[in-house]
Amino acid sequence: MSDFISSNLHKKVDHLMDIFFGAGVASHPTIIEQINYLLFMRALSQKDDDLKKIGVTDSDKIVFDGELEKYHWDNLLTLNAEQLFIALEECFRKIPESTTNRTVRLVFRNAHIKLFDKPSLRTVVHELDAFAKLMDDEEHEGKRDIFGDTYEYLLSKLSQAGTSGQFRTPRHIIEFLVGVIVPKKGETILDPAVGTAGFLVKAFEYLRREYTSTEQLASGGAFDNLSSKEHNFLYEHTFSGFDSDEDMIKFGMMNLYLHGLQNAKLIRQNTLTDTAGSRDKYDVILANPPFSGKIDRDSVAEELQTNTGATEVLFLRYMMRHLTESGRAGVIVPEGVLFNAAGGYTKIRELLLENGLWCVVSLPGGVFNPYAGVKTSILFFDKTRKENAEVLFAKVEHDGFSLSAQRKPISKNDLPKILTSIERYKNGEELQELNAHVVDYSRIRESKELNLNGDRYKIIENLAGSEWPLVKLGDICDVRDGTHDSPKYVAEGFPLVTSKNLREGKIDLSSASLISKEDYEKINQRSGVNLGDILMPMIGTIGNPVAVSSEPNFAIKNVALIKSKPGNKDKVMNSYVLQILRTMTSEFSRQSSGSTQKFISLGFIRDIQLPLPPLEIQQRIVEKIENKQQAIDHAQEVISALERERAYFDPSSRAQKEGWPIMKLSDLLVIERGASPRPIDKFTTSDQDGENWVKIGDTKNATKYITGVAEKITKDGAAKSRRVDPGDFILSNSMSFGRPYIMKITGYIHDGWLLLKNKDKTVLNNDYLYEILSSGYVQKQFEKSATGGVVRNLNSALVREVTIPLPPIEVQKEIAAEFTEEQRLIDANLSLISLYKKKIAHAIAEI
Repeated sequence: MSDFISSNLHKKVDHLMDIFFGAGVASHPTIIEQINYLLFMRALSQKDDDLKKIGVTDSDKIVFDGELEKYHWDNLLTLNAEQLFIALEECFRKIPESTTNRTVRLVFRNAHIKLFDKPSLRTVVHELDAFAKLMDDEEHEGKRDIFGDTYEYLLSKLSQAGTSGQFRTPRHIIEFLVGVIVPKKGETILDPAVGTAGFLVKAFEYLRREYTSTEQLASGGAFDNLSSKEHNFLYEHTFSGFDSDEDMIKFGMMNLYLHGLQNAKLIRQNTLTDTAGSRDKYDVILANPPFSGKIDRDSVAEELQTNTGATEVLFLRYMMRHLTESGRAGVIVPEGVLFNAAGGYTKIRELLLENGLWCVVSLPGGVFNPYAGVKTSILFFDKTRKENAEVLFAKVEHDGFSLSAQRKPISKNDLPKILTSIERYKNGEELQELNAHVVDYSRIRESKELNLNGDRYKIIENLAGSEWPLVKLGDICDVRDGTHDSPKYVAEGFPLVTSKNLREGKIDLSSASLISKEDYEKINQRSGVNLGDILMPMIGTIGNPVAVSSEPNFAIKNVALIKSKPGNKDKVMNSYVLQILRTMTSEFSRQSSGSTQKFISLGFIRDIQLPLPPLEIQQRIVEKIENKQQAIDHAQEVISALERERAYFDPSSRAQKEGWPIMKLSDLLVIERGASPRPIDKFTTSDQDGENWVKIGDTKNATKYITGVAEKITKDGAAKSRRVDPGDFILSNSMSFGRPYIMKITGYIHDGWLLLKNKDKTVLNNDYLYEILSSGYVQKQFEKSATGGVVRNLNSALVREVTIPLPPIEVQKEIAAEFTEEQRLIDANLSLISLYKKKIAHAIAEI
């Protein structure tokens, strides 16, 4: 979370929460509520002081005046624990009765002190004052919306965050969205899922920059370029927001008030159920509505009924109905809205096209970490663009922050250039970015599902330069799938091929489940796999089409079956289709749906477009490609054989024959578990002088050595962790445990790792140790020793008991040298595969 508030503020917030825990307040929502009430009291006191400095004495504007003056924040700081508790109880009760300020009355309605340990309450007040001073310093540095940022960090501690849908949209994403919408004076602006009012705050700040002179901005003034009437409309009528959570309404009011908006219209209501009969319309709607569940269809307001209970669909329906005829909206939605084939989703895409959908911006998958990993997009629709009949698709690969849970700042940021592309498009200028392209409504409507995934149309554009006509796969081939039923699995029967059985261009029946003859015949009656047909996974490892090269005796499930239509055999070769589809595999994977398991639909496969040259040219292309594919297949076989050699390496027979001793690892190695400072986010840092913090993700592209890390840890965090040095081994001890790596750098490991340090390299060679630890001989011992049910674990005690043969040191070096040579052959064959894949791509490019 260091992209929102500084590490100093993080530490203060964590310390405050520890005080609440220690005083017996364990509810995160209660802690957030209490902290925000106190922060708001301090901010109100400061606002009073600022008004008094410029001569304002109006009791309508000063909150802590008259009988409330004794509750001014500075006065509270002077009280002892008993006096403070009494004063706050009185203050919370009297404020709604005594002040004329509507916002303050509403915020403190039904407010109570819930931290009953009085010394702890006094500590919290003083710690909050120190914390708020740090906030003031950051705000003076130009970091606005500190209140919202602090709330976001507090909410990150809430275990329900992301489940309930209550998480704050990152401010740079809101700024981007507002920059595209461009709100104007005299317009009404609504957020129908307002939360802490981040969208309204950013819209207000945008208007302030647009309608304030440079001189006034520099001196802290605002809106001197508005008339008195326009000024009044802005403050009294422009901003509205709804939320079903009363606490969210209060937090939103606090946030808007502290930014100068005292009379925004925030209402506690459920937008989807409580708006029946409402005819209010708005010029601008900005939102990131909750999309973490469904609502009972019978509860949905009649005007919003769309044959679904999905909240994201219902919110979109509300926005379209409640925009003015010249209104426009920007809304963040989960990616499934773009292509989900269910009736309600298809209907909402149809309505979006009818209501002026003009831009879809795809966001990276980790934008909402750590609350939710769901991939999202921003939809922009404008009722004045109904006749536009085209959509600009833009793709953001990087948003200026890492996509990990910590969201550290990085240099890559596509948002500015995407915003520029959108401005160029609005102005009718030519697009210059590769990750932005325009698609006509007519092309979208070619699919009955009205798919709004921009990448889908990008493939078609990439092929559009062909001199041969583009055709849909479903027009020239029969595309179907296997069973959706649950066949009966048996000990002896017929193989059922699923996505996992299609690997590296082959059908692997050895690991297939078996089904009864009855189920086999029933499935094949519907799907009917034949020699020469193409199979393509639809779930898991997407794409990777495979040809049926021998008489099939299996059925299929969650696999697409592609075969030439009887009347098209003189137009298309299955082998040509196979090779074209193979070149598209990476694109299929990028366009797949699903957060936990990827999938593509039959409709998507049928709509794939490919160039269709004459049959003789298809034959020539296939011959060119198949020669190269044979070289790839041979290289892959060599790699597989060498990898099996390592996996099955077992020197125990030779050890018995030659009398090598069998040693426990504890006799040869120092074995210790890593250590994790808690909570870890207090100790991770973006500072370059931090220590290397080794995580499982750092092994992603590693084979034998750890040569670099993505994250750093502070010196304090390192002191609470386990140091590893070059030459040390580290071993994962949980889930996919047992894979060894050798450190090339100094670093620190958490408790998900074990450290293995060689006691004497004259007795045990590191390269031999790596090979024996990687071998099936040791891995079987790990597997047998691991504890746990669903998640199995190793621990240092178990690893110490693992045994290995210990040949003489020279023999160890010989064995290691053999594996080094085999690895050289693996690398050479990998290079060969890469080369021939490029040659195949060139062959395809010729058409």
